[in-house]
Amino acid sequence: MKKSLSTRDERRDSPEIARALDYCDHVSSQRNNYLKRVSQFLPDRAKYRLFCTTYAAMRVIDDAVDEEFLTRPENERVGRRDSMYGLIDKWLRQAEAAAGGAYRTISSSFEPFVFEALNVVLKGSQIGLGPWRELASSMKRDVAEEALDTWNDFLRYCEGACVAPAAIFLYILGCRIDDQERSHLDWPEPPDSYARDMAIFCYLVHILRDLPEDVQKNRQILTIPLEFFTRTSLRAHDFVTAIRKGEWKATAPLLQILVGRAEEYEQRAEEQLERLSHIMPKREYRIVWLLHKLYVRTFRRLRRKYEKTLGGFPPRDLETA
Repeated sequence: MKKSLSTRDERRDSPEIARALDYCDHVSSQRNNYLKRVSQFLPDRAKYRLFCTTYAAMRVIDDAVDEEFLTRPENERVGRRDSMYGLIDKWLRQAEAAAGGAYRTISSSFEPFVFEALNVVLKGSQIGLGPWRELASSMKRDVAEEALDTWNDFLRYCEGACVAPAAIFLYILGCRIDDQERSHLDWPEPPDSYARDMAIFCYLVHILRDLPEDVQKNRQILTIPLEFFTRTSLRAHDFVTAIRKGEWKATAPLLQILVGRAEEYEQRAEEQLERLSHIMPKREYRIVWLLHKLYVRTFRRLRRKYEKTLGGFPPRDLETA
């Protein structure tokens, strides 16, 4: 039977905070995601509620951008762009306030239940402001519908889109919780330095997995560097059209590059896992190890599917892959 840990502590939490924590648990459970799945193995309630609240806080702004803004027709996006910038700024102000335990709900608050819960759990942590600011920066780039011209642009975008959430998750796994539910992390380097390669590998797997669905939406959701299209003499429009029509062979050169990058970052992620094995508690290490293996399994399945569909990839040009 799957183990489930309540976010609530009925000895300490007011009814209002208990409701807010339960709401975060609900938000974090809305999708069948690997993070939520492995979080069920967290060893205590304090870490579980820290996970649920931080995950929910990031999920609500990501969904507001990806599902409620980018999927709208172009004329609606133009008209709503400034208000979306304002929403991201509001979200960031609320997160920064919660980091200091200073968030207060007002009539115009965004997702007040989430931030009431975050206000309780975040102030006793060393997570800091960096991850929230990085995510806000990436969300604004999405709203601006800025192209990712180069691989370096992609990596910079990933700092907010995937490295920041992954760094928070590693913090939760690695931290010590004291009797007052304050969390402390004593690692030789910041969590993002261990999370980066693993997060980018997972993000590349998401891109490969979600291609058929994402091409039906705004092309901004396809976070593929334009230099990959240039290298393969493909236009982004033609790439999208080919996938929509099921003409996968036309996409083979670009898919090969994405698969090659994922293979590279899978190996780099394994190296980070080895580093973590020496500094993370054993039970928590098993959680991040399991998370990585779930993504590896998904990547293997996707790679086999694409190779079968395409009749095998063409020989790789190592200079451009």
